Amino acid sequence: MMRAISAAACVVALSLAGCSTDGAPGDATSTASEIRVSPESDTIGDVVTRSATEPRPSDTAATTPAEPTADTAAAAAGAAPAAAGDLRVVSVGFEDVADADAELERIAAELDRAGANAVAITAGRIDWTTFPWPGREDRWSAQVRESGRDLFADAIAALGAGRHVSAVVDTFAPRLLEALPELAAHDLYGQPSELQGSLTALTDGSIGDDLVAMIDHVAGTYDVDSIDLTELHYDIVGFGDEDKADYLPWSGRSDWPRLADGQIDLHDASLGEWKSTRVAQFVARAAEAAHRHGAELYVDVRVSWDDLSRNAAEHGQSYDLLLEHADRLVVWNYFGLLGLEAGFTDAVADHLAAIDPDRFVMSVGLWGTVAPTDLEHALHAAAQRGLAGAWVTPASRFERGHWDAIAAAWSAAAG
Repeated sequence: MMRAISAAACVVALSLAGCSTDGAPGDATSTASEIRVSPESDTIGDVVTRSATEPRPSDTAATTPAEPTADTAAAAAGAAPAAAGDLRVVSVGFEDVADADAELERIAAELDRAGANAVAITAGRIDWTTFPWPGREDRWSAQVRESGRDLFADAIAALGAGRHVSAVVDTFAPRLLEALPELAAHDLYGQPSELQGSLTALTDGSIGDDLVAMIDHVAGTYDVDSIDLTELHYDIVGFGDEDKADYLPWSGRSDWPRLADGQIDLHDASLGEWKSTRVAQFVARAAEAAHRHGAELYVDVRVSWDDLSRNAAEHGQSYDLLLEHADRLVVWNYFGLLGLEAGFTDAVADHLAAIDPDRFVMSVGLWGTVAPTDLEHALHAAAQRGLAGAWVTPASRFERGHWDAIAAAWSAAAG
């Protein structure tokens, strides 16, 4: 375990796409499957199929990513590799943590070979933990209850030696919302979310309180270097009565901003600012809990693919506001999910480096189609721009070629 590696540290490519767990994003089309939590399941990351008739924002399919520039195209063609950033992270999800010890041993050997100096390990959700949470036995995952083991501690012991350990806290709470539906966020069509609590429940209610308590316990109990908050995005959700009662006096409006057809205007700047402000207020509490125990706080954020300069404000994740409290942002560069070329990574990396390279870690998700050569390119892109690090997720989707690509990109930096 390494405490405080020096500073130099899952967003779906669509600006308004669906959501999931452990950094797994929703799909780009309404007919595809999306990786998300099923409230009836005992596992994180089940695949459910979205109905082709499910309502979606009308402008989602029209989102067009910014084209790579001549400079980024040249980089994609094969610029010389650079040293990897300070953090070289592989993310391990629930499916790996809950597996037999032999699987963790295999992953540990791969981490050594790949030159990974950091590992992200899921601590679970407030309603489904990978550790025995004292006094909250009803929140333990079935695997913890049935085995009597602390799966999170076991994973740290197997994978964390000599590495920065980041505890991933998923902010979704499907089981809790099944029992307490009044806490659910509502989408722009008035439908309750099965996954996310309302902004009000996050900032001023029990969901936020539970998350802070979980962060405090994990950071204070386990030898972790950082807490990573994932799924903390509000794009097509956050429109219930409680949240509206918060937005109206904040904005000075008498109603949600609307398009000519009466639909809520999701790209209205006031919505992004309001949501980002409220999310940042929660992040401040989360950071205080982590910092109290000497751990950093990271937050997973999305990419505004059609206009990088929006900095994910439309997702309630304005980079500027979150960085007032979070130590680093982990940016979901999930180009494979949209079928984009790896060259788009360069435009994202250039943008983040222009803001502050020391505050951003680039995450490459292997959902969709990501060839090993594209993964290696993305890791080099992060290093070439001097970003604080790179993060590859999830380990359960790695094939032999992906491990080889990671090793090719990171082994030289590992010495």
